[in-house]
Amino acid sequence: MKSFKRDNLRDKFNNPKYYCLINPVGKFKWMWDFLMIGLIVYTASYAPYRTAFMMPETSTLLWAVETALDFLFLIDIFVSFITPYERLDGTLECNYKKISRNYIFGAILFDVIAVIPTQFFEGSLRFADGLLSELQIEQLTKQLSMLRILRIIKVLKLFKYSNLIFKIIGKLNFKATESRILVIVMGAMFLVHIFACVFYLTARMKDFSADTWVVNRGNLDSSGPDSYALSMYWAFQTLTTVGYGDFGAYNGMEIMVTCIWMFIGVAFYSFVVGSLTSVITAV
Repeated sequence: MKSFKRDNLRDKFNNPKYYCLINPVGKFKWMWDFLMIGLIVYTASYAPYRTAFMMPETSTLLWAVETALDFLFLIDIFVSFITPYERLDGTLECNYKKISRNYIFGAILFDVIAVIPTQFFEGSLRFADGLLSELQIEQLTKQLSMLRILRIIKVLKLFKYSNLIFKIIGKLNFKATESRILVIVMGAMFLVHIFACVFYLTARMKDFSADTWVVNRGNLDSSGPDSYALSMYWAFQTLTTVGYGDFGAYNGMEIMVTCIWMFIGVAFYSFVVGSLTSVITAV
């Protein structure tokens, strides 16, 4: 199949030899990308929360929702194999082999990791009572549950949909400066959410031993939402470099996570200040 420019795409994709390809600017692809953006945002925000604060399986409905999401992401892998990509010269590559090669050497690894059905592996451990001890089953369940956090890798695909995201923001009649501020705020909230979940997860990974921040602050029996609010409090005060002195790390893993977050936080804080300064200057 030959490559072609992006003009008159509808007529060219009506050609029988292109029937198995998806028009990258067609209505179906636009709707599918919009669906994927919603699912990616949901997965990248909820998966870390559930991994950190809701380790046990909670309901059949939740299991069904996660299975449905995995199935949709699996379909997205197939869609990526039959969607032409834009070359550097502005033409669309429609050769099946080249499309597959571009995807295989590109984002397929992240997509495959993100669709690992951890809920099935967790469920299969229920039938291993005679083969493994209760302690081994509990440890394996925790380890498999923590694999869910790998699904935040999917958020990297938002860069792929950046044009569509900005089109959606543009339809909300926001000005360029308002759109930029909105993106910055959303990025900051996402980072705070991720590191709040990771900070609590460090205590869970150590089985809430005596040298974890959860135990030292006396929050071992706190509910999920209360623990999340406390973790967000830690993440916000670290990001803003406030540091009230009432929150600290108590073991090596917590210190490492705190250092990483301080480094990212300072870099992001500097970026935000610079961006807002340029925005205010341009007004």
